[in-house]
Amino acid sequence: MVFAPTFQTLARSLGELLAYKGDDIEDVFMQTFEISYHDIFGSPITYGLREDAANTPVTQQNKHVCTRGGNVWEKLVT
Repeated sequence: MVFAPTFQTLARSLGELLAYKGDDIEDVFMQTFEISYHDIFGSPITYGLREDAANTPVTQQNKHVCTRGGNVWEKLVT
């Protein structure tokens, strides 16, 4: 993952999400299409990776969409 050195925890978590093969991914990860982190001042930053991100659960069928290519990186740096 391109952003691994900068956002190590996020990169590791997304890697675990991609590697997970169970049908219960929604129950295990409880993730939506939002990513959050704290900036250098401790303020929370949240980005939606698609429309209605907060209400769209990550599933086995759509998990590659939220981690594909530079989508996440582009959202974090713009």
